[in-house]
Amino acid sequence: MIKMEVAQTNEEIVARLQEEFNEADFLQLYNRFVPLFKRAAGMYVIYGYSKEDYLQEGRIALLVALDHFNQERTRFFASYLKMVFKNRMFNLIRHQIAAKRGGTQQDLSIESIVEDPDLDYLGSSSLLMDHYLANPEEVAIVKSQEESYFKHLSDLELAVFKLYLQADDFMTIAQKLNQPYDRVCNAYDRCRQKLRRLV
Repeated sequence: MIKMEVAQTNEEIVARLQEEFNEADFLQLYNRFVPLFKRAAGMYVIYGYSKEDYLQEGRIALLVALDHFNQERTRFFASYLKMVFKNRMFNLIRHQIAAKRGGTQQDLSIESIVEDPDLDYLGSSSLLMDHYLANPEEVAIVKSQEESYFKHLSDLELAVFKLYLQADDFMTIAQKLNQPYDRVCNAYDRCRQKLRRLV
């Protein structure tokens, strides 16, 4: 009798890797997401990057996601990795643009971000809205209520929201605001929940 192997879920492999890292499990998980990393070459233009560079960034994003994934907060690893990878791509683009302008990253206070009128967070391609709202009708509803939405955010939530829309990842946001990583994640989650209540 032939014994058939049961396919393991991403979450099962992640749990093993978080308990004890091994190359075989990591490669198995990585190979499942290679199509996602390959598609990035056509979606995110990073000057001087080859397809191999995008795959390398995928490996890094996968390692970061493995370090921070918590199934109690996020049910599926695939959606979490997509978010980490997307944030990484936008962060690379943002740093490349900043380098061209000769800018440098600096520490920011929550107050300086909240009060800075030059930080555009009402753009039509809001990352948070694109990520969490299902269709154009929902986006239109939220856009009509933007002012009300932002008034319902605390200073920390608004600061996190603005930096997230600039494509910063949570670790970078935590460093910029001098806040614990978990506090930033929780603030972002509250932003998402308040956004969802509008639709």
